[in-house]
Amino acid sequence: EVADSLPASTDFDAVVLAVPHADFREIDFEAWLKGHDDIPVLDAGNVLTQGQRGALSKLGNPLISIGRGVHG
Repeated sequence: EVADSLPASTDFDAVVLAVPHADFREIDFEAWLKGHDDIPVLDAGNVLTQGQRGALSKLGNPLISIGRGVHG
């Protein structure tokens, strides 16, 4: 069964995004994680949009990214 909504962010110790599903790019992290800036987010496959990355930075959630490549 696939859920059609996210569970409460308080149910998690961390968020790991490992597969670039299009639905992940629609998550409103600002609304979902609001007030829970202690939940780290690991973007393990260049999943997050620039806007999502900015929202997480604004919220203060630790953001760890791997798989973004090297930009010179």
